[in-house]
This record gives sequence, C-alpha cells and structure tokens, in this order.
Amino acid sequence: LVILQQNGGNDGLNTVFPLDKWSNLTNARSNILMDSTQVLALNNNLTTGLHPAMADLQGLYNNGKLMIVQGVSYPNPNFSHFRATDIWFTGSGSSATSGVFFLSINFPTDYPTTEMPDPLAIQIGSTLPFILQGQNINMGYSVTDPSALLNVINEITDPAPNNDYGHELTFLRLMKDQSNVYKGSIQTAYGVALANTVTYPSNNKLADQLKIVAKLINGGLKTPVYIVNHPNTHDTHEYQVNTTDKTIGSQATNLTSLSQAIGAFQQEIEAMGKADKVAGMT
Repeated sequence: LVILQQNGGNDGLNTVFPLDKWSNLTNARSNILMDSTQVLALNNNLTTGLHPAMADLQGLYNNGKLMIVQGVSYPNPNFSHFRATDIWFTGSGSSATSGVFFLSINFPTDYPTTEMPDPLAIQIGSTLPFILQGQNINMGYSVTDPSALLNVINEITDPAPNNDYGHELTFLRLMKDQSNVYKGSIQTAYGVALANTVTYPSNNKLADQLKIVAKLINGGLKTPVYIVNHPNTHDTHEYQVNTTDKTIGSQATNLTSLSQAIGAFQQEIEAMGKADKVAGMT
C-alpha cells in the first residue's frame, strides 16, 4: 500500500467535478469555476469529470486502474486539521489512539524476523503520521525527504570536524548505524537494477519520492506500507485559480504534480511486472 498524503484542504469540488450539478456549482462558485468543456471526461461516467491538470489520472481511470471514492468522512467530525488527519490515518473512528494496522504487533521486540526482515513501513516526510505511532514506540522507518533516504542507502554523511565535537558526533553516528537494523535490507533492495526505466517528471518532489519507493519494491523489499508526502500545501486560501484562466493557479500546480507523479509510478510498477501487488491511495 502506497499512501500519498496531500497536505491542507484540497478543493474537492474543483478536483472531481459533479457534472450533473453544474448549475449548482455555477451559482455557488462562479468566481473559481472553469467552463464545463474544460473538465476531463471519464469513460462510462457522464456525471463526473476531473480537473484538466490530471490527465495522467484520467488515463488511469479510463483504463480501469483508478477508483474515485466520493463523500469520505467519519462520524462526529473534528474540525481541527491536525486531529482530523490523525483520525483518518488510523481508520478507527474519532476516538483513535494509534494506528490500527499495527496494534497487535509486538514491535520492536519481535522484529526483524525471518518472515519480515524489512521495515514494517517506510515514510518520507517531515512528520511521522499517526498510522505509524504505536502504543509505546514509532513503528515506521521515517526520513525527512528523498535525499535523506538516499544518504542512508549510499552511506553518505557530512565529514565530522577534527575536534571534540567531531569525535562525539562520529561516536553517535556509529551508535545510530549499529541500531539501524534495517539499513542493510534497504540498501540491498535499492541496489537491484531495474530492467526497464521510466522517465519521471522533473522538478517534482513527489515523483522523486515515488521513484525511490518503486526501486525498493523492485528490489523485493517486503515492507507492506509506504507513505509519501506532497511537498506543497492546499491551504493557500487565495489565488487557487487564475482570474483570467480558471484552469491554472496554485491548485492546478499541485494537482499536476500529483497526477504526473502517480502516472510515472504506475508505469514503473507495470514495467517491473508488479502492478498487481501494489495499491495506492491519496
């Protein structure tokens, strides 16, 4: 399972358009609504369309590889962005205290094992999501950004200065490396060459993350959950669309990055013959 976390409040009605409610949309949001002819059509779905920035996702939908789930929520909604994110990341209702996927696992005492020699989850992003927080300990392998994970894989560190501070830093790095039981398996999986290479979009940090995930999957890493983070926030509060062209603006930029990154990742896992083993969600 590859989870793509988008940050902030994306405008759902300007992402997945209810074409059968266009008059209502026009009455409610004429200041940001594009022309209906600019919305991307979906095969065998006359009532729903996608933002024109999402051509790759349109292609996935039309080829039976994308599902749109409407109206997702939970009982007794909490109006804090942060608490709400915790709640939906656990999938266990508004009283959630930890990620339900990992509740019955005796981690880290019983891990790694012969059956599961690899991390239970790998997350690339600045904040460890609630799904990976167990009752007593974090249960995922978390790095701040793609370059940090690549530094672990390639064993790259900044040189320590030749002074007392540098000597202590070297010792701390040694302790960290010795306690990092998963570094070897991650390095091994990443080092497996891809039989076919896919061109990922440039200047797209989400694509950079998914490219690493694809390499680890290709290398046979058994990690069941990957979490990547969209680098931009949807909480722009203004300038969501351009005043003269409603198809462009900050939201369109974010959705373009999302769609193109997913499109390239899907090509990659299909090329390696593992598309039937991988599911993703945003």
